[in-house]
Amino acid sequence: YCHYPCLAHFKEGKKANMGDVVPLFQPDNYKWVQQRIRTLWNQGNVIILPHAQQRMLERGLDLTDIQHIVRRGIIVEHSFPKDLWRYKIVGKALDNRKAAVVIEIDSHSNIVVTVIGRRTKS
Repeated sequence: YCHYPCLAHFKEGKKANMGDVVPLFQPDNYKWVQQRIRTLWNQGNVIILPHAQQRMLERGLDLTDIQHIVRRGIIVEHSFPKDLWRYKIVGKALDNRKAAVVIEIDSHSNIVVTVIGRRTKS
């Protein structure tokens, strides 16, 4: 199922002709997607949803932890639950705890949906 109905589908090895519409975005090209997420983040185009803010508080993670994960982590999976592609980025918080950030990307912003990780015992 293609989420871009206006795009032509090409069989592997088939060359595009002038006038064919070719997809510019490949959701499973993690290298390109990660670069796009990092570029949007560095430009300050970030929205942190209230749910993610709540999870950050519960898990003892702050914005610098999330930023560190986004900048240094790796994408491990993606999905299309509603209207936008969603990516799970796994990495480490500044205190070296494993954590993950779930981000949706639209044409202009990263949308932090939730964060995953455990609060360490104090």
